[in-house]
Amino acid sequence: EEQQEAEPIVIPPRDGVHRATLVYLHPFKSGPNDYVRKAHFFSMDGLRVVIPRAQKLPITCCGGRHMLAWYDYLTDRDGTAEEELDQATLAASRARIHALLEQEHNRLQGEEEKAAGGGSGHCDSARSR
Repeated sequence: EEQQEAEPIVIPPRDGVHRATLVYLHPFKSGPNDYVRKAHFFSMDGLRVVIPRAQKLPITCCGGRHMLAWYDYLTDRDGTAEEELDQATLAASRARIHALLEQEHNRLQGEEEKAAGGGSGHCDSARSR
């Protein structure tokens, strides 16, 4: 069953002038709602903060439970070693993130600065390999 992709949360620049964009990837199992409640902490002059929402995916290492995630975790080594990830779900998230980065790039004809950040290791979702 295909999920409807939720629009990203946007925290506009405090001064109303968009000069830079930060795309922030929320951590595994938690969505962007906490960031919305605390938007005043993230609001800065010139900075547009864009927080996409991960999809609810069945997580293999959690018995197939559906959770907000950027990719499917195949293993849970409890931080003792690198986790094995499902490459197909990682590629799908990477494509979504790259499309969002391209939209933000085009928003000001590429004149703004951009950065991708995230909780935990989720910035890896955006990196090309």
